[in-house]
Amino acid sequence: MVRDKLFSYKADSLAYSLYRPFTKQWCYYNGTFNHRVGQMPRIFPNMAVENRVICVSGIGARSGFSALMADTLPCLDNIEKGQCFPLYLYDPVVPAQAGTQATLDLAEAEPLDSRLRGNDGNGRGRGNDGDVRGDGGYVHGNDGYMRGNGGYARRDAITDEGLAHFQSAYPGETISKEDVFYYVYGLLHSKDYRERYADNLSKELPRIPRVKTATGFQAFSQAGRTLAELHLNYETVPIYQGAKVLGAGGKVFNLGDPKPLDSRLRGNDDDGRGNDEREGFWRVEKMKVPKTDGKKDLTRLIYNAHITISGIPPETYDYIVNGKPALDWVVERQCVKTDKDSGIVNDANDWAIETIGNPRYPLELFLRVITVSLETMKIVNNLPPLEIASD
Repeated sequence: MVRDKLFSYKADSLAYSLYRPFTKQWCYYNGTFNHRVGQMPRIFPNMAVENRVICVSGIGARSGFSALMADTLPCLDNIEKGQCFPLYLYDPVVPAQAGTQATLDLAEAEPLDSRLRGNDGNGRGRGNDGDVRGDGGYVHGNDGYMRGNGGYARRDAITDEGLAHFQSAYPGETISKEDVFYYVYGLLHSKDYRERYADNLSKELPRIPRVKTATGFQAFSQAGRTLAELHLNYETVPIYQGAKVLGAGGKVFNLGDPKPLDSRLRGNDDDGRGNDEREGFWRVEKMKVPKTDGKKDLTRLIYNAHITISGIPPETYDYIVNGKPALDWVVERQCVKTDKDSGIVNDANDWAIETIGNPRYPLELFLRVITVSLETMKIVNNLPPLEIASD
């Protein structure tokens, strides 16, 4: 405005963004308005491509070390001062002219060694990002790249040298770049790893050692795969069956009932919808953990004036990501909040209704993240001891 420049709105610049752990928001993904996009255009050049990134706490983070997988554009502080490690990179393809072949445009940036380097999302980082859920319409070329109709060629972000580094430690074993990618994710969740290298992790990016045995490598890699599926699919994992959802009058609804949740929480008015199906019944303003004898009762949650939840396992709160329990992120972000300076209202109900098409989304998200938290800690607590190979 100060420079009197005009820009047109572009609908295709709208993108899903993982704003905070287990919280998505719309982002206007456009270099004109995004300050320092860094390497993200080579990681998520558009929302049609598939990719997965391991987001870790950046240098100087005050909330402790965390790691969280994302398959969409992550906010810099999704994980504090976040750095991203990928499996794939996307390079733009220069269209072929008459008598020539299409070529890769690699001149706009330095080659990226992705083995241990990240992207801090603000242009200061050097790193990369990745996805492993399929070819996404891309086909292999003779040069090892994968080309598609989106104008980009996809390549592995983990280098051949990085793969060979791990293969050399386990002769005779079949190890792929995907195996290494998930090994890293599993290892970063190891309590032994975080405790042993706590001082280093507070001052520098993670260094990834090789464990002594192939069995140990495969255990961490498989754990990483399972954790990735949990953390990426948090919106569709099963609702935790042990919790009780109580409606008006203290009625308990059986979450194990095969009927859809909405059919068990609504009344029976003449048109079959029930008064409880109205959006106001599901509307959340601010979830609250009640207190008993002056202490928070972590087994219960007041969702709104109509709905409460009980039977929440206290150990759910053991899963800490970006400085607080995963459930606390749901409680904090699924609310209605007005920014004091701008007056802009951030209403989680708008996202639930307009984007997801489900006014019950905040309630179901809370119940699903219980499952994510419990399953995550089950995997973490069963990781093998960290025994590092000697080089």
